[in-house]
Amino acid sequence: MHRLDAVQLKVALTGEDARQAAAGLPVRPTGDEWTVRFWEDRAGAVGHLPLYERGVILRARQPGAGAGVSTVKLRPGRRSLLTARWLALGQAGDLRLRVEEDWAVDRVLVASLDAPRPAAAPPHELVLTGVQREFLAECGGVVRLDGLTGVGPVRVRRCWPVFWQGHRIAAGWWMADGGPDILELTLRVEPAGAEVVWRAFDTRLRDCGVVAVQRRRTTEVLLERLTPPGNP
Repeated sequence: MHRLDAVQLKVALTGEDARQAAAGLPVRPTGDEWTVRFWEDRAGAVGHLPLYERGVILRARQPGAGAGVSTVKLRPGRRSLLTARWLALGQAGDLRLRVEEDWAVDRVLVASLDAPRPAAAPPHELVLTGVQREFLAECGGVVRLDGLTGVGPVRVRRCWPVFWQGHRIAAGWWMADGGPDILELTLRVEPAGAEVVWRAFDTRLRDCGVVAVQRRRTTEVLLERLTPPGNP
């Protein structure tokens, strides 16, 4: 069974490039903010960001009030480990599985499983459902979940979507201490024709005055900013 839901075209911009893109597209904040936290293994594991470096991202998004969303994301995902059980799981009750390609830097397969996060959950506590834990164990390998360190918070100022050539562009400002705000733009497009859309959107950004698109993923930039080496 082969499944690919979409191709993610992601762009991360800072400084004058972010301001030019925001004005030219245009990008308008909704007034809503989310709080985002990540979890990393900062207690004795090898490497600066051991989970991220092995392709495991554990994240929680929380609105100002109400339930949030917990996510287990595998990037790169291994298609050989995405068995029929997982590929058959789309939107099942409160769970949502996405199987996509991420073209932000290189082109990699991404598998992510979302589940509701209780509003009353402590901010620094990693809350995963049993199905998410099974997904991580079967598709992401052995991950020690006890003793992980919360990283954040990161504030995300949500923006109204931008519609360009029939495509919906999701936009948001990611803000964390220690560095400039990041404007992240995301298009989810059909795999067929994604290359053409990618090139056309790059041209659109340059028409807005964007000089250099940052070919790094927002998550990596933020994790490095918030977890300096030697500071568990």
